[in-house]
Amino acid sequence: HELVLVMETRLLEQENPTYPVFIAKVPKRLGFVTEDGADLLFVRFDDIFRMFHMLPLHPSMVRLVALHMANQIKMDDTPDIVVVDPYYLQEMFVNNPEGRKHVTRYLKNLFLDNAHKRTYLLPYFPE
Repeated sequence: HELVLVMETRLLEQENPTYPVFIAKVPKRLGFVTEDGADLLFVRFDDIFRMFHMLPLHPSMVRLVALHMANQIKMDDTPDIVVVDPYYLQEMFVNNPEGRKHVTRYLKNLFLDNAHKRTYLLPYFPE
């Protein structure tokens, strides 16, 4: 929060401000999608602004929150819960035949790999 506040103050002082992008690497150990460019998350400065003002979140922010939840569940050693990566559950994948193949493959593998789990958490964001 403090970093964002400092950056916002500096940006307001500039005549022609540019807005930074924060990049996060998706770890492989949490079962999230890491192929075809999905291994990086790009969070724009205005995504953070929208979060602080309780506005709808960009899919990257939803995915970042899901990653945090999955990591926390792993750190707390909660055995019965798995967090579903919302990457392939976006409209651009679900609403086209080629994308649905990726969605189906991801969900099939997720359920097979986590058949012993009793709770599946799916972060949701309306588009």
